[in-house]
Amino acid sequence: MVMLISLQQASDQLRRDTTEDDPRLNLHISAASAVVVGLMGDAVDFLDSNGDVEQGNDGNPSGVPAHVQQATLLLTEVFYDGKLLEDYMPAVNSLLNIAGRVPRLA
Repeated sequence: MVMLISLQQASDQLRRDTTEDDPRLNLHISAASAVVVGLMGDAVDFLDSNGDVEQGNDGNPSGVPAHVQQATLLLTEVFYDGKLLEDYMPAVNSLLNIAGRVPRLA
């Protein structure tokens, strides 16, 4: 299961001060990460040969570009708060296009 952001990064983004729903938040992180990787298609160059992300000493994913992490954080927040995905997809696509990566539309 690819996780482009850590549980702590997502918790900070959500200004969350509980761990009671960590399993639920982890599912949202995983779903958001899968959407971002799917949108990026062949432009994903930060996963290892097993399709995983290396973890840094701080527990955060290492080597994932900041704009990719920001897109993942935004989607995680959308899923966690039950917001309408279509309202946020233009922002996600813009973030992923920052480095010249053209997101794939499914």
